[in-house]
Amino acid sequence: MKKIAATLAGITLALATTFSSFAGWVQSGNRWWYSTNANGTTWYSNGWQQIDGAWYYFDANGWMLADTTTPDGFYVNASGAWVPNQTAQTANTKEIVIGKLHMTVPSFTNATNVEEYGEYKTVTLDSGKGGAKLFVIEAPVNADGDAGVDMQKVVGISGNKQYVIIYPDIKNTEPDYLTEEQRAFTKKYVPSILASAWLE
Repeated sequence: MKKIAATLAGITLALATTFSSFAGWVQSGNRWWYSTNANGTTWYSNGWQQIDGAWYYFDANGWMLADTTTPDGFYVNASGAWVPNQTAQTANTKEIVIGKLHMTVPSFTNATNVEEYGEYKTVTLDSGKGGAKLFVIEAPVNADGDAGVDMQKVVGISGNKQYVIIYPDIKNTEPDYLTEEQRAFTKKYVPSILASAWLE
């Protein structure tokens, strides 16, 4: 019986050693690195490595980059893998369609508070970031209006409708009119939202 117990203990120890020492992914806190030998004394660093069919970028210290743009300009997602044809700006976005208007917005943005007044439709795009909002107006082509302290961009005309995006004027608006969160959202996201807008 002692011989069987000793043999089982030896097998258990051998298995534990086999599974605890190997080359591969190693997590340290919330960061990852890739050991290239069984005892963890060498690792990938300073560039790209293809691992299990995916490409990963490692910095000078061996840390895998994640959810960012690499020094040579490529986007890697939250798990660290390179995503072809994607950038940090497009990785966490979605499309919102209002009538014939298509816009690419941050994934946390929601179209809320749809209001209709005869031929006019107003949709609030709420960022959920400190009350930062954009407004999209679908109006007759001959409509004219005043956005007050806000900025307007006429996206275009489709049929007998024009589409206007109204957003905060962060350069000329009084500081107490907009929160820091609203200013930050407008500065970071509005240019790409405006650039993405297109009509059917």
